[in-house]
Amino acid sequence: MPGAGYAIIPVLILLVGCGGPPAQNPLLNSATEAYNAAEQDGMVVQYAPVALKEAEEALEISRDLWTAKADKSAIEHHAYLARQKTFIARETAKRNAANSEISRGEVERQQVLLEVRRSEADR
Repeated sequence: MPGAGYAIIPVLILLVGCGGPPAQNPLLNSATEAYNAAEQDGMVVQYAPVALKEAEEALEISRDLWTAKADKSAIEHHAYLARQKTFIARETAKRNAANSEISRGEVERQQVLLEVRRSEADR
């Protein structure tokens, strides 16, 4: 049976093609990279720890779903949420850092005004 060897080729192609889910999910990878970058940013860690924790939790859910080989849309939904929450953490950190700077400026302004008043009173 010289043709029998060729009959197995389509079966092998089918088995290789159905080898399971892809080794990576681009959206999950992107969310992970964004979170890791935010986690290394001292400003985010200092000024938005709660928002960063929320991003981490969403990322963990996405990773758990990936590990459990859950539906791709569920994995990507939570990866998207993790990425957005990471963005929110970065923006929250910027806002909180700016508010902190404004507060320091206000304290300095009050001190300058007090010095001016003292100087005027001494005249």
